Amino acid sequence: MSIGRKILIYLKQIDKTQTWLSAETKIPFQQLHAALHDRRKLTIDEFAKIAKALNLDANEFIKSSQPNT
Repeated sequence: MSIGRKILIYLKQIDKTQTWLSAETKIPFQQLHAALHDRRKLTIDEFAKIAKALNLDANEFIKSSQPNT
């Protein structure tokens, strides 16, 4: 599962919207929406802003998104 999809799921779990996340991170809504729906890739800077806004450990979030090898 992509990081964008995992972020969408997490937003639903904490009852937050993409609009809220866009405002918190200052990432334009259209860019954020496209990234969360796998239409574009998140930049490292965007991911860091999202992790901070969601109070998540970025390293743990990335690890849980990687397939087992």
